[in-house]
Amino acid sequence: MAGKVIGVTGSAGKTTCVAMLAGALSAWGTVCKSAFNANLPRGVAWNLASVPWDAPFAVLEMAIGRMGISARMARPHIAVFTNIQPAHLGEKDTLRDIAVTKSAIFSGMTPGSIAVLNRDMLEWETVREAAEKRQLTILTYGESSGCDFQLLKYEADTHRVTVNAQGQTLSYVPGAGGKHMAINSLAVLATVAALGLPLAPATEKLALFQALAGRGEESSILLNGQRITVLDDAYNANPGSMAAALERLSETQPAGRRIAVLGEMAELGRDTQRYHTEMAALINRSQIDRVYLAGEAYAECWQQIDNARKGEFVASHLALKPLLLNTLQEGDVVLFKGSHSTRIHELVRWMSALNK
Repeated sequence: MAGKVIGVTGSAGKTTCVAMLAGALSAWGTVCKSAFNANLPRGVAWNLASVPWDAPFAVLEMAIGRMGISARMARPHIAVFTNIQPAHLGEKDTLRDIAVTKSAIFSGMTPGSIAVLNRDMLEWETVREAAEKRQLTILTYGESSGCDFQLLKYEADTHRVTVNAQGQTLSYVPGAGGKHMAINSLAVLATVAALGLPLAPATEKLALFQALAGRGEESSILLNGQRITVLDDAYNANPGSMAAALERLSETQPAGRRIAVLGEMAELGRDTQRYHTEMAALINRSQIDRVYLAGEAYAECWQQIDNARKGEFVASHLALKPLLLNTLQEGDVVLFKGSHSTRIHELVRWMSALNK
């Protein structure tokens, strides 16, 4: 293969980052990217086998499972590390275990290759040390002072992003809203710079990017003759991505209400209850008007949510259907978020089918 391989890993935002990167790099030619979330070794091998020999770029999503095998096949020239969050945790696993395992992406890289790292992520030191041990060049992005690509300002109403890009101040408007999308766009700019390419064409492409289905896609539907905005973030969830989704909902300026429909977060290990309960403080500090929770892990969270914000607390997502039909009003914005196993995504499909 003549082109550059870019591997993307992290606990959240991988698929979005891959799509955003592929869109930005299309300014310079053909970009092949992971299809169908095929991010384990067989999927990585299949995606690699699908890349034309002369394609200038291949952007591959790489999951935690057997990461070393995937990394040694893909041999990334650049590795993008979005974050470390409580996800894929067993009863005895720690966040450091997750960071060490994901850092195996560096095992397929040669000294001098580039690691694009989120400076604000949990277990930053663990990931940085792994990259340095492999003698990689590190580029950082995030909100922290001193980042190579630092978010200076995010304007929620317009989505405008202002960035210090290695000493150069840039301002642009990504096509997808939310501060987490702005942070992803910094990873894109850092990767473009690592490839020795100018940033202006990339920011133009970022303006065209739209959030993916299940990962923040926004749509407008008619429900019982009333116009409702749906934020579909129901593909998966962990505490970090849940907080980002709630922040995005809180920042919206709807004609009606801001409503959160939340399913449980899976694979959080021994602190499952605590992670769910901590969502109450985020909700109470937000501009969210009404919350619907599905799953027993939210029992304590429900008790701590302000009474004025309480919709319903139910055992199953199925119990939410009649409640939503009777509750949603003209101008409401509704966020759907939960781990895939909680099947909150089925509510999105159900509502879309009712669109009339």
